[in-house]
Amino acid sequence: MTERHSWGRILLRLLVAVVVLGGAYVGLAVWVGGQVPSGTTVAGVSIGGMSTEQAATTLKSDLAMTASQPVIVRAGDETFELDPGAAGLSLDIDRTLQGLTGRTYDPGEIWQRLTGGEAQPLRVSVDQDRLEAALEGAAKKVDRPGREGSITFVDGSVRIVLSTQGRSLDVPGTAKAVAQAWPRQPEVKGAVTVSDPKLSVREIKRVEKSFAKPAMSGPVAVVIGKARTRLTAVQLGRMLTVKDDGKGHLRPDLDGQQLLKVVRAEVSGAERVPVDAQVRLIGGEPRVIPGHNGKVINPKSLHDKVFAALTAKSRTARVATISKPPATTTAEANKLGVKQVISSFTSHMPGGPENAARTHNIKTALDHINGTLVKPGEQFSLLGVLGTFTRAKGYVEAHVISNGRLVNALGGGISQVSTTVFNTSYFAGVQLDEHTPHSFYISRYPVGREATLWRPTIDNKWTNNTGHGILIQTWVTGQDIHMRFWGTKTFAVSSHTGERRNITAPKTIYDDSPKCIPQYPVEGFDITVTRTVRRNGTTVDHNVFNTHYKPEDRVVCTG
Repeated sequence: MTERHSWGRILLRLLVAVVVLGGAYVGLAVWVGGQVPSGTTVAGVSIGGMSTEQAATTLKSDLAMTASQPVIVRAGDETFELDPGAAGLSLDIDRTLQGLTGRTYDPGEIWQRLTGGEAQPLRVSVDQDRLEAALEGAAKKVDRPGREGSITFVDGSVRIVLSTQGRSLDVPGTAKAVAQAWPRQPEVKGAVTVSDPKLSVREIKRVEKSFAKPAMSGPVAVVIGKARTRLTAVQLGRMLTVKDDGKGHLRPDLDGQQLLKVVRAEVSGAERVPVDAQVRLIGGEPRVIPGHNGKVINPKSLHDKVFAALTAKSRTARVATISKPPATTTAEANKLGVKQVISSFTSHMPGGPENAARTHNIKTALDHINGTLVKPGEQFSLLGVLGTFTRAKGYVEAHVISNGRLVNALGGGISQVSTTVFNTSYFAGVQLDEHTPHSFYISRYPVGREATLWRPTIDNKWTNNTGHGILIQTWVTGQDIHMRFWGTKTFAVSSHTGERRNITAPKTIYDDSPKCIPQYPVEGFDITVTRTVRRNGTTVDHNVFNTHYKPEDRVVCTG
């Protein structure tokens, strides 16, 4: 055999060996690539040497129990369970096995798969919305609102409420903890948010010890000059409050107004009411009656002394008084300038027994008006001064005009008083605010310068714009009503009465009713009255009063 033939055989054998070995290596790589590396475990379950399908089946079977166990969540001192399936938690087997199999020709990789794998993490799938929804439902058991403490006083004793923390389940934080721990850990610590109260328990205890309990330890004696009383713990508790100042501090307080009211009700002789200076008619002329200062409890002294006594060893409050001037001082009364007659008017009343009731009502009303003081800028209201017309005030029934006819009513005849008031104010030059003439003309009154009165719709009002006080004086002599306004002469008044116009004749009415009151006929007409008011020669007001009088029908009572 030649040397050339010998090398050919060797090369052929080598080539065959390489092909055989290469095929064997490829076969080994294919076989190794279809299996999970030897010794591989997932969550303690051995899946080495298995195909992907076999490993998936094994893991689902062996971990089914673990995946179905409830998750125990501890949040604060509360514990609740989550159903993994309902909470959106599930095993992700496909992702867990991903990358464990697959063809490779890397000798090192093939060797690694043959000689042994390692523990692989168990992958899970989390439906975040379902997990948080499940935790939201469980949070009702965990959440607890905080409470601000308080100190109150009930029936003479102290009632304490301590502050407590508030807490709430941190749903996103707890969801993250559950997702990270499941299914490896059967219990998870939930995330809890704690809210502290503004008012600490320490502050409540401090005020309870330093103020509340001493305040309710017994009565407090209140001494005002020679007068004294005792305030019981029950009374004091009704006046006391302890409030949070918004900065975490408690501030006790004592209701000064309620305290003053209680002490005034229980103490006599400690105060003297001030007496207002008055302008009165004495001997038919105005005179200033001096006022006097009063003596009253000093509200600040009462509050401060009683408050200090609540925590003092000597539970006695010695309270000062202060002088209180009258609402109207003597100087102010003198300053009103009520010193001279600024206007007057006289009105004649019909006499005879048939007018006795009417005259009685007029005198009763004048008694209520006499001595009335109208201060500068004040408005006089005749209805306001007279009040209601009742028998208790002395009024009786007499004639009044209603719908053009005479009828009887309590207070009949007072319109003559209203007419007298109107004319006196008219010539005083004051501001005339409201008056209403009679519906038909009555001859005893000045034509176009008269006023009726009817509660509650028809009043007689004027405003004192003289800059001084006006004191009203009234009296009766015989059948005459007299009225004067005392003050300081400020205005000069001139008056003009026009001619009667649009004269209308009355009718005759026959009435057979038992309540019929006979009437004498009077013509109806229109008339204008003007008033000019001057001050120091300058016109300051000009008033025009147009009055329409209906005809007063003749009424013949046939009954």
